[in-house]
Amino acid sequence: MLGLKSSAAHDAATTAGENAGADPLGVEAPAMADEELRLSFRRALVELMLAVVEAWERSTGQGRLELAEKSRIWRVTVDDGRLRARAMERYLSLSKLPRQPRWRDVLRSGYYVLAECALEEPVRDELQRHVDAVLAYTRRHALV
Repeated sequence: MLGLKSSAAHDAATTAGENAGADPLGVEAPAMADEELRLSFRRALVELMLAVVEAWERSTGQGRLELAEKSRIWRVTVDDGRLRARAMERYLSLSKLPRQPRWRDVLRSGYYVLAECALEEPVRDELQRHVDAVLAYTRRHALV
C-alpha cells in the first residue's frame, strides 16, 4: 500500500511539474503573438508613411498635398473650402490608421518618392529600410 501511495504522489508531482512550465492559456498564446505582429505591422506602415512625407518635403520643398496630387495614389478633396488628402493623413498616425489599412498604397507612395525624388544617400537608405520592413511583414503574413 505504501508503494502505491508514493507512486501516485510521484505521478501527480510529475504531471504538475510538466504543466508548471506550460501556458495555462495555450490557446491564447498564438492569438497574442498575432496581435503583436499586427501592431508591429501597423507601426511599420505609419513609420513608412511618415518617412515618405518627410523625404518628399525635404527633397522637393512641396507639401503632402502635392505628393498626393502628383503621385495620383491619394485622392485630394475640397473639405470646408480647402484642399485635403484625408485618406493619406490617416496613415500618418497610429491612432487614426484604418482597421484594414491599404498597405499597398503606402508601399506605392514609398516607391514613388524613391523613384521621383533626388534623395541624399542616407535618406534613400532609411526610406528603403522602411519599405523593406513593411514588405517583410506582408511576406510573413502570406506564408502563414
